Amino acid sequence: MAFYRSDPTMSAQLAELLDRLSKEGRPGLRNNVSITWISYRQQNPNSCSGVGAGWSEKRLLYPASVVKLIYAIAIEAWLQK
Repeated sequence: MAFYRSDPTMSAQLAELLDRLSKEGRPGLRNNVSITWISYRQQNPNSCSGVGAGWSEKRLLYPASVVKLIYAIAIEAWLQK
């Protein structure tokens, strides 16, 4: 389920960042991380109005702690206010 439109420029920037971090002493980073990067260019975005890039975004992951996920959602809601 894609909730953003893929942006080739953002994808290239993400790949370059992962390459740089791997060369700076984080070997195997590409295989151990999953990233979804979304940019909303509107003040009040609609669903599916974002553009973005992903790395291993289709890989299914189980969060280490569901509580941490809930805290992250609460922090995001707090920051939005």
